[in-house]
Amino acid sequence: MKNKINPREGSVTFWTNENKFDFSNKETTYELISVPMDGGSITIRKEGHFMVFEHTHQENSIRVAAETRNLNPEDKHFFAITWDLKKGKIVFYIDGLEKANNILHSLINS
Repeated sequence: MKNKINPREGSVTFWTNENKFDFSNKETTYELISVPMDGGSITIRKEGHFMVFEHTHQENSIRVAAETRNLNPEDKHFFAITWDLKKGKIVFYIDGLEKANNILHSLINS
């Protein structure tokens, strides 16, 4: 079955359950989401005190990292990442607030 994710623009959202993530532990690294798509992939992983979104398409790779050290592990948290490579923008939200972004030159032709 072929993946129908648009590499040029899209969004990924997910919740973390209470008491499932130790956001303050800088030693833990693990992959949460990895999705292949035509010409690349998207990956979300926890790396130390950061939640990292990586988007690869053809030879280009973009990373956006949002700090999670101060998140209360006893609460649920909502994560959202949006991207529009034609406009050259990736934005990372945690609990509805913009926490990180990457403004780029357009990587993909229209």
